[in-house]
Amino acid sequence: MLKDYLTEHQMSMYRLASESGIPYSTVNDLVNGRIEIEQCRAGILKRLAEALSITMDELYDLCNTELSVFSEEQKTEVRIRVKNKTYYAVFTDRGKQVMLEICPVSKDSSYFIRSLAKWTAESYLERQEWEALNAVLAHA
Repeated sequence: MLKDYLTEHQMSMYRLASESGIPYSTVNDLVNGRIEIEQCRAGILKRLAEALSITMDELYDLCNTELSVFSEEQKTEVRIRVKNKTYYAVFTDRGKQVMLEICPVSKDSSYFIRSLAKWTAESYLERQEWEALNAVLAHA
């Protein structure tokens, strides 16, 4: 993600804003997933990409607001999406796609989002298994 790229290249959001001529608030929102890259105009993306010395396609990939985590316990891949300043866990359960709201995007939640997404999916799947088991037992 873009935040990791900046850290890896020892570049602050302030420096990126300064070198690209893009307002700091816009850079901050993009880096922290408060706005989606699809909401940015091409001119903004071009200036950001130039300041980072990467292509616009590479910038798009860095700003992709989807992460992935694997639940060993449930043998399920959980994708983490950011939409409307909110984190969602997206996974498949019995052939249907499930999308659960996790929490608002914030600095604190960003540190723990992988664990939160995994816990959200595992809790949901365990609850579904218990409900299915109880339904079977009720009809027995």
